[in-house]
Amino acid sequence: MKRVITSLLAFSLGIAMFAAACGGGSAETAPPAESQSPSGQVIGVIMGDNFFRANELTISAGQPVTISLKNDGSFGHNLRIAGADGLYDTSDDLVSEPRVTKSGDEGTLTVNLERGLYVFRCDFHPIEMVGQIAAQ
Repeated sequence: MKRVITSLLAFSLGIAMFAAACGGGSAETAPPAESQSPSGQVIGVIMGDNFFRANELTISAGQPVTISLKNDGSFGHNLRIAGADGLYDTSDDLVSEPRVTKSGDEGTLTVNLERGLYVFRCDFHPIEMVGQIAAQ
């Protein structure tokens, strides 16, 4: 019984350490903002090491939407949306400007997407930094 309890404690500690290592951002970072501007909807997204906050976005289909990006991380990041073909690094992709947003800097990406579900990622952290956009 003592061995089972020790194993469970070790496992729990390992999970907690993994979650802490994979977590991101500071508690001081405000959640992303969403607002309306004269040119359409604006959605704020925080980029950290290595996450997007928020990573599930809902926008109005057929309307201009600006994704306002802030890099709160230490590394360079960007946001690339796979186009209608659903593949990255093809001619229909949409990529934030600047193409590399350095630590502390801001970037933007203005889109006008047809109804559908689109995936996005950071080109520099393509496994960890992913998300999706539902254009409704």
